[in-house]
Amino acid sequence: GPAPQARDGEEDIIDEAIKFFRANILFASFDVHGGADRALLYLTLYISQCLKRMEKAGNKASGNKILFELAKEKFPMPGESGW
Repeated sequence: GPAPQARDGEEDIIDEAIKFFRANILFASFDVHGGADRALLYLTLYISQCLKRMEKAGNKASGNKILFELAKEKFPMPGESGW
C-alpha cells in the first residue's frame, strides 16, 4: 500500500494492531489521545470484521475471495450511517 515500510526491527501500525488485537478487543472503552490511537482503533475493528467474515470460509481460496470483497466495501466510520 501507500504506507512506508517499517525499518528493520521496528513494527509498523499494522504489525502493532495484529500484535495487540487480543488485548485491545477486550477493552470496553478506549481513550483516543491522537491519530495513532484512532488508527489502531479502526484497525482493531477492521481485523475483527475480517475474522467474523472468515468464519464462513471453507478453504484458503474462499477466504481470499471473502477478504478481497470485504476490502472493496465501504467501511463506515463513527458518525456515518451504518456505524
